[in-house]
Amino acid sequence: MIASTWVALVLGSANAQESAPMQYDTLLVTPFRAAPGTDSAARAFHAVLLDVLRPRWDLTELSEVPPFEDYDAATYLSACPADRYSGCALVIGQRAPVDWVVVGEVTPREDATELQVSFIATRGSTELFSVGLGIDEGRDDAVAAAVATLLD
Repeated sequence: MIASTWVALVLGSANAQESAPMQYDTLLVTPFRAAPGTDSAARAFHAVLLDVLRPRWDLTELSEVPPFEDYDAATYLSACPADRYSGCALVIGQRAPVDWVVVGEVTPREDATELQVSFIATRGSTELFSVGLGIDEGRDDAVAAAVATLLD
């Protein structure tokens, strides 16, 4: 319910005002952090979001990011402390290099799963905004479309 209301608001406002697309065109969506018990939901939503974004953006896969001396980008992110994940994702995005990095964390709630998603511009090293979304079961596509609309 939360997600569908939010999606309606985002999609409705997107239709009401046609804005020029942002000039950023390369994007990295890092694997989403998962609170205990949400690993499969985090992986599933990440995959759905990539499918929605792929036709609209020049996506860079994590495996394409140049490795560090002794480890790859995935290892770097997996070793990153939870409270510094956005900063670690920014470092990976700058190594890629991409214009945008999208990071997320999935946590369980009583009535839904919550996704906290942040949008980082690598130029200027700035987290532009962060938003929390409730993902009702079976509504991954609608929430992914709303996230994609925020990027457009």
